[in-house]
Amino acid sequence: MSDEKPYGPIDPNSQHQMWSRWIFGIHADAIAAGAAAASFGKRPSVREVVDNARSYFAKLFHSTVGRVRCDEERGYYVLTLEIEGVPAHDLDLRVHVERDFCRRFMTPGFGPTATLSRYVVGVLAGDCQDGKPPIQLLVMPWLDASAKLHVM
Repeated sequence: MSDEKPYGPIDPNSQHQMWSRWIFGIHADAIAAGAAAASFGKRPSVREVVDNARSYFAKLFHSTVGRVRCDEERGYYVLTLEIEGVPAHDLDLRVHVERDFCRRFMTPGFGPTATLSRYVVGVLAGDCQDGKPPIQLLVMPWLDASAKLHVM
């Protein structure tokens, strides 16, 4: 058994200390959405997209996929991933990932008429190899802004 954690949460003390955020915006067609869903004429659920994205990117990058979030509104999906150990500053890698994502994830999962309308990649932590000091990542717990304050 390997020490790799391809499905684990973000570990800010990991050995790589290179984290990146990848954002994909997908316009899906309800009629042609996914090979399994095509006969039903429905789009994939947000849960299916998250599970498939986590698996796809773990295999693509051979790395830990930390946070995965998917929002969907009327056939427009925004998929946001935070991934460990990937040199997101490499422009050739970005081009390769965009092509591979469209060919091996988006088209099979959302249908041949789906389009990638947003693609943003950013380095969250690590060395961008631009001569500047490495970017540091601070992971904080969520703050519940709706919580009531008790005043004494």
